[in-house]
Amino acid sequence: MRYFFKFNFIELSVQLIIGMTIVVSSYSLNALAQENFIPPEVQKVLVGKNLPNDSFAFSVILLNPDDSVKNFHSIGWNADLAMNPASTIKLLTTISALDQLGAEYRFKTKLYLKGRIDRGVLEGHLYVKGFGDPKMVPESLVKLMDQLKSLGVNKINADISLDTSAYNPSVKDSAPNDGEESKSYNVSPNPLLYSFQTISFHLSSTKKNVAISFTPLLANFKINNRLKIFQGDCIDWKKNIKLTVSQEDNEQWTANLDGKLPSKCNDVVFNVVSIPNDQFFKMGFISAWESVGGQWLKKPNFQNNKVPNDTPLILEYAGTSLTEAVIDTNKFSNNVMARHVFLTPALESNKLQVSTLDAISQTQKWLKDHQFNMSELILENGSGLSDIERISPQHMTDLLRYAAISKHNDIFIGSLPVAGVDGTMRHRLVNQFKSLVNHVWHKDALQNKIPFPDKLNQSGAYIKTGSLRNVRSIAGFVVSKTGKIYAIASMVNHSKANEGLNIVNDALIVWLSEDGPLKVSNNTKTSQIQ
Repeated sequence: MRYFFKFNFIELSVQLIIGMTIVVSSYSLNALAQENFIPPEVQKVLVGKNLPNDSFAFSVILLNPDDSVKNFHSIGWNADLAMNPASTIKLLTTISALDQLGAEYRFKTKLYLKGRIDRGVLEGHLYVKGFGDPKMVPESLVKLMDQLKSLGVNKINADISLDTSAYNPSVKDSAPNDGEESKSYNVSPNPLLYSFQTISFHLSSTKKNVAISFTPLLANFKINNRLKIFQGDCIDWKKNIKLTVSQEDNEQWTANLDGKLPSKCNDVVFNVVSIPNDQFFKMGFISAWESVGGQWLKKPNFQNNKVPNDTPLILEYAGTSLTEAVIDTNKFSNNVMARHVFLTPALESNKLQVSTLDAISQTQKWLKDHQFNMSELILENGSGLSDIERISPQHMTDLLRYAAISKHNDIFIGSLPVAGVDGTMRHRLVNQFKSLVNHVWHKDALQNKIPFPDKLNQSGAYIKTGSLRNVRSIAGFVVSKTGKIYAIASMVNHSKANEGLNIVNDALIVWLSEDGPLKVSNNTKTSQIQ
């Protein structure tokens, strides 16, 4: 069952114009109010797209107006319309988590022992309880093992239980099933998530064969490499390769790679999710313990059990910081990390077992406490991997305006992809923003009365992206060449969205970087923009 919460959703009046088609030649600043204006530069890219009127919406707010700005504060098109935001909803997830948990919050993993440590031997029953560390990678698990060794443990002679009770099992169901279970973006939340439950195979052609390595560290895992090399460029190389991962017995797993790799492929990566998370964590745990010199006095026996109430805690490992999780969530649009971040504030509010409904209610409370009245908002899992999540561009820019001056604004804005530089924006608008990569600063020109973080004193575009089959969206900040700071949210919801409609959002970003709103408003005497 999929869970979501609807914030008093009502049909918006804009629905009266459903079925109309955007006719770009009819728009002018003189004729339309602030919520009904499409910039000429965006009109150009919309020509011939034949998009319905309600398939495109955006909102722009100027965050640092001054005496030079007389006619402009905000502008938009369908700004109040409820739209599917895709991954831009991660902005709500991350700023609310930063506010509630604090930037220094660290996700925990705890070890409990019903038994004893005697002369370097851990005996009895060891329990490993997870609390949703979203980035428990091999290095993290090795650090945990080092801390276990620091307790005087060199050998383990105990059964081991994995406790994943911190999450209600229903959290796995709070996302659409698109039939791509083996893809990393579809990994479900798990309190003991190890390395995103993903195996990354690195393939390289050599003179004679295909070299294969893999991450993360996994015990009882081997590769059958039957790949051959053929002469060719490294284009569409995956289509000629078949990868299967199978379990041979209770312990051993094998990856079989068949097919052929182009000769010009060097260190290409094949990611796959094929091993259940509990088994995946077990294989990582065994490998990490052995990597620090730990020994087993008997064959490791793993079970799934809750920690009994009277079991002593022997180790609490402080793992990924919330700051790191927020950066990875927004920079690289990691869905499972976003879902962990979404669940954690509710888990920390004295919940023994958290559900997605608890996380939604916790977010609702945060919104209410900060006087956000988002009547159209629909949340499902906080990652944007959803057919039903909704927010209006206007409310997204309201959220961004709050985030720009919030307690953790530097971390939040630093987590956003930079156009032409990094994250999911590294290959977008490279030419348009290449002159800004070398840190063009405008501190003297800005004269901000509001203490914005340093990132917003630097020209550029700091943009969270969103992409689903029928969605292309952006939300973030554009700092123009004159130092004006714009909060922007733009969303295309249409079956043609994946046919190059990022160009619509990109055109808005470039228009803002050139101070398009100010040029239009200052040169138009009868402007209705307020």
